[in-house]
Amino acid sequence: MNSGLTAGRFKLSESLQLAHALTDLPSGAPFQDAIRLLPTIPVYDPTESTGSGFGYGSPAANTFGTNPVASQLIRDESQYNNRLQGSVNAEYAFFDFLSYKLNVGVETLDYVDRNSRKYGRITQNQPQNEYQSTYQEQRGDNSFLIVENILDFNKQFGDHGINVILGYSEQRGKNTFSRGLNRGYGTGPNYNFVLSAGTTGPEVTGTDSEYSKRSYFTQAVYDYKNRYLLTGSFRRDGSSRFDPENRYGNFGAASLGWRISEEDFLKESAPYISNLKARVSYGVNGNDAIGEYRYQGVINQNANYVYNGNVVTVGSIQTTIPSEGIKWESRFTTNYGLDLGLFDDRITLSADYYTSRTEDALVNPLLPIYLGNSGTRPFVNIGDIENKGFELQLGYQDNRSAFTYGVTGNLTTVKNEVLRLSQEGQSIPSGVTRTEVGHPVGAFFLIPFDGVFQTQEEVTRHVNSAGRVIQPYAAPGDARYRDTNDDGQINDSDRIFYDTSIPKIQYGLGANAGFKGVDFSLLFQGSGGNELFNVARATMDRTDDPANFRADFTPWRPDAPSSSTPRALQGGGTTANLREAAASNARGSSRFLEDGSYLRLKNISIGYTIPESLTGKVKGISNVRIYVTGQNVLTFTDYSGPDPEVVNGNFFERGVDFSSFPNLRTFTGGIQLGF
Repeated sequence: MNSGLTAGRFKLSESLQLAHALTDLPSGAPFQDAIRLLPTIPVYDPTESTGSGFGYGSPAANTFGTNPVASQLIRDESQYNNRLQGSVNAEYAFFDFLSYKLNVGVETLDYVDRNSRKYGRITQNQPQNEYQSTYQEQRGDNSFLIVENILDFNKQFGDHGINVILGYSEQRGKNTFSRGLNRGYGTGPNYNFVLSAGTTGPEVTGTDSEYSKRSYFTQAVYDYKNRYLLTGSFRRDGSSRFDPENRYGNFGAASLGWRISEEDFLKESAPYISNLKARVSYGVNGNDAIGEYRYQGVINQNANYVYNGNVVTVGSIQTTIPSEGIKWESRFTTNYGLDLGLFDDRITLSADYYTSRTEDALVNPLLPIYLGNSGTRPFVNIGDIENKGFELQLGYQDNRSAFTYGVTGNLTTVKNEVLRLSQEGQSIPSGVTRTEVGHPVGAFFLIPFDGVFQTQEEVTRHVNSAGRVIQPYAAPGDARYRDTNDDGQINDSDRIFYDTSIPKIQYGLGANAGFKGVDFSLLFQGSGGNELFNVARATMDRTDDPANFRADFTPWRPDAPSSSTPRALQGGGTTANLREAAASNARGSSRFLEDGSYLRLKNISIGYTIPESLTGKVKGISNVRIYVTGQNVLTFTDYSGPDPEVVNGNFFERGVDFSSFPNLRTFTGGIQLGF
């Protein structure tokens, strides 16, 4: 809802949005579970308490995979959200060139998350404490308020234009959270999932946090004859998320633009150039998105511990390591750009070269629990990270009487590199990735897979510079790896970097057309130059683990040799060589890196706007549009996982695909009414 009014020099406007959402979430990792579970196991089994099948320990059904259908049936995870967003904007003009603006914005979010689990096993040998009936409920209330005061001076002095603003803003955020957990709701078939109905081990926790930010800012813009544009800005921000000594940060920016197309020499020599502008900018922004009270540790004052063989029930323990000494993250960006318009801007081109350097980057790497951190991971300023590349956008728009059409394409290149870490020589390992100076953030760090041994002679000839056989346990059909450090053995010391976790290019192509009320649009997007580590494939290609295999899994056999897939060896072989070979073949190496490039038809839409001659007959209705849209309609890729557009929330594991929920293909039809 939006409204506004004007009375003389005074203007007032408001905006209000209210949304309610109910979301049912998938349980576990259903896509990975679905491909891992053996086809010999029935989806439904009335002899089991859950009514679903799982691994039974027999040769035909021996697996520790989870039944994905059973996981969804016995677990229920839902989210209820009520969100209110509103703003009020008031402006009073003292003079035509001087005004005061007051902006007030508010947002509130009330949510309830409910997670229940019925009684029963869905995995072989699942301990009883993992399949008992449980219920968890989380409630929270988040509120945010911002107040901005802006004094705006805007005046033209002949050929000179000056615009200066001075501002002051305050932000306040408050979050409350409570969680209750209980167990022992019986064995079914009927359940009463409320917190008070559980009988075993209730747990209650909650938090209450506040956040504030204060900002002083100014911006000045100078314009001469609409040819030369100079802009400068400065702001000083203070955030309660940092300790008092590091609370404030200073940030600024400057830019220069030159509209060459307004110069007389270009107007005369190139009349078909409607716009030509060169620009350069440099600036720094700050980031404080780390959560509240991170510079302080958390103490649990109700912890149990053992002393002299007795359980002491009154104890304290630090459960969260403080983020000591952290300060604002700063991002310095330099940009050189050129804008071109031809034939009354029917053809447009925008080209940029950018360098973005993040200093004192704020991240929270994984830490082992034995360091005293069992809660939220602490943040650290890990060092400096640089992104640089080109951005290019080309468009064409035209209109031929009642027919309008246009095409727009964009391309972005990026080179990511870690320039400095907080400690010299330090690296940050994270599973199959590592972050280290001279490489991208979260670069793959893997043992190089070098094919499959085809003959015993190849095994014998696979030696280091000293003549030592590198994989003496191997036989024809086993995986061959590169001994990168030439020590005559294969282990984690042979890992090398594969700097392909971040796409080198990202691109898009859009088109639109319209004719007598009919409108059409589509959008393609894609990326290239990166690889993905396919965790699901690494899981299913293991023959030493009782699990399913992918449809095109063809391990090496003497009568059907393969150069990409080792022979099938069961874990726990009868000899040491067999056991070591089975473990070696299952190693998470570069064998499971796949090309992550893709092209996707992201959106397509077609609509029809009913002529006003018909809608005008209905009082109060100004226009009616009927439309059909599709999202994620088609994807072209060689990646074998569920979705090449991987979403991974871990900053250091961007290219690792844990079979996260893929983008949904959706088709929507609707009617838009204007009143």
